[in-house]
Amino acid sequence: MPTIEETLERLAVTFVVRDIMIPSESLVCAANKPEAAKASDGHPDFNVIPIRQKGKLTSYFERDTRRTKKITVNDLISDGTNSSTLSSSYESVNSPSS
Repeated sequence: MPTIEETLERLAVTFVVRDIMIPSESLVCAANKPEAAKASDGHPDFNVIPIRQKGKLTSYFERDTRRTKKITVNDLISDGTNSSTLSSSYESVNSPSS
């Protein structure tokens, strides 16, 4: 019988980003930084608010810094990325040494 750790690892590899993605039309977005700040204040469980211009996600507002950042290639991941890779990427970006 597999251990809990083995089962969790198997699940992490089985599920991919597309399994947990929110459809674009369902995202809480803003058109600019002031709107994003207001949306952020209204949604305290969100760390970032995407900014959509001309129908495309172009940047995002970060709650902690109260700044906007342009979306770059380094911010993108494939919808086929497995969840364990996603978790590892998130941890490396948010580690104190980053």
